[in-house]
Formats: sequence, structure tokens, C-alpha cells
Amino acid sequence: MQTTRIPQDLRVTVRDLFNRFDLNQDGELERREIKMALQSIYSKFGVRNQVSEGDVDNFIDDYDKNNDGKLCIDDFADTWALKFHHSYEK
Repeated sequence: MQTTRIPQDLRVTVRDLFNRFDLNQDGELERREIKMALQSIYSKFGVRNQVSEGDVDNFIDDYDKNNDGKLCIDDFADTWALKFHHSYEK
């Protein structure tokens, strides 16, 4: 299996994004923090819909590695840095 090397500055950027929404600074995004993050992303990209509970459920299902209903900073940073890295390579 080939490992993709993600630039450190991209990891830092994604961690900064995570910290922006981690309101209680506990290193995890809880449902309400995830909902705020998704709403911010929707707004940034001109999506006028409100974030539904289903949107939050889907996001958690995709990225919650230990199934505790929260997103830890490491899983979030690794996943999103990899996605951003691949989109910049194209």
C-alpha cells in the first residue's frame, strides 16, 4: 500500500479549521459543533439549505473512527488533509 505524504502546512491548516469549530477546546467535535461547521461550509459554498440532522449523522458516520458520536482532531485532520491534498494534485 502506498502512503501519501501530506505537507505539514496543509495538516496545520486543517487543524486550525478544526480548532475554529471546537468551541470547548476538548479536541473533539460534538454534534452541535459539527452542525456549525457544516453550516459554515454550506454558506461558504453558497448552499442555502440548513444543515439537517441527517447531514450531521452522515458526516459522523463517515469520519467517526471509534463510533463515539464525536470526531477527534487526528481523524478529522488526517481525513480532510488527504482530501484537500488530492484535490490540489489534480
